Amino acid sequence: MYDPIHARPNLNGNTSDDFESAYMALAAAKDAIDLAASELLGNVAHGRNYQHLESPDDHLIADRRYIHEKCWEAKALLGLLQSALSERLTGYMLARLRGDKSHDQDLHSIHPR
Repeated sequence: MYDPIHARPNLNGNTSDDFESAYMALAAAKDAIDLAASELLGNVAHGRNYQHLESPDDHLIADRRYIHEKCWEAKALLGLLQSALSERLTGYMLARLRGDKSHDQDLHSIHPR
């Protein structure tokens, strides 16, 4: 389970587009982690870089497991943020479709004309 994002689009704040943009930025960050993991596994955790050790295979395997584990954890955390944003946006959009604007702050009460 994840903690919810309590922020929501608001008439005098950010729009749902801003929330969607944040969601997409998280998706891009997950893609960047995949790219970094590929570089680490393909170029850093490579047998030729362990030849100086007494038991290179053991260290190589340990490093590759560590890289996989940490990259998976990072992507999982970003995924939790994505889920929280998605849940907030879905609730917001459903409320808007139903015509429920109770979550929008009435600008006229703040700035009377």
